[in-house]
Amino acid sequence: MLIGGCLAFWAFLGPVPYEVVIGLLIALPWVAIAAAKLSGGHVLMAQDDDASGLPGLFSLALFPSIALVGRVASDFPLVNAWPAGVVMASIGLVIVLAALFMPRSRSGETVRSQNARRRPFDGWLWKLVMLLPLVLAYAYGVAVFANGYGDTRIVQTYRVAIVGKSMHSGKGSHYLLELAPWPLGNSTGNEPVPSEIYAAVKPGDDICFDEHAGRFGWHWTRLHLCGQSSSATAPVSS
Repeated sequence: MLIGGCLAFWAFLGPVPYEVVIGLLIALPWVAIAAAKLSGGHVLMAQDDDASGLPGLFSLALFPSIALVGRVASDFPLVNAWPAGVVMASIGLVIVLAALFMPRSRSGETVRSQNARRRPFDGWLWKLVMLLPLVLAYAYGVAVFANGYGDTRIVQTYRVAIVGKSMHSGKGSHYLLELAPWPLGNSTGNEPVPSEIYAAVKPGDDICFDEHAGRFGWHWTRLHLCGQSSSATAPVSS
């Protein structure tokens, strides 16, 4: 739990160096699956019986997956999310099928007898319910990152008027710009922005959005100060 939680916190706080943090978020769930598979039942992907006393690696996959989807959804926001959803479902199915063969503990059994008696799909429904949200989030994060990272093809740049601005505090500060209607704007008209952009603009100014083509043809947008270029490899900080 400690490793996965610390990495997730690092990603949300500020993923620097960006490539290293995202790479670890993508790799750690596979490390957890491989460790459980190769341990011969001594390490579990998900510990469903505390009486077994066996270590579980579920959090090593859970926290990085949640952090990954949250990070890349903010860094590479899609204009239309459904194509990534198809990829998400496909990758998720592969991971779920792999996870169905992970060792599962049974109270009162030794690891040796547990492995001898375990059927491939023993506890499959429990594992599916537990793992499905995790693998869908992970798959979506990987697909969106691969689509946006390094994509410098700008289809169009929108210059949008700022109507107002507000800051909300709670568990951290959140900075919002109220924008005039524009073709790719959300229904609320409010756009979350990094603190440095919030501080640099005022109502009556314009803010710019680059619409990128995406490696897979999934268009996504990046906000930046007008007159400055955006970067597809170094997302703005949060």
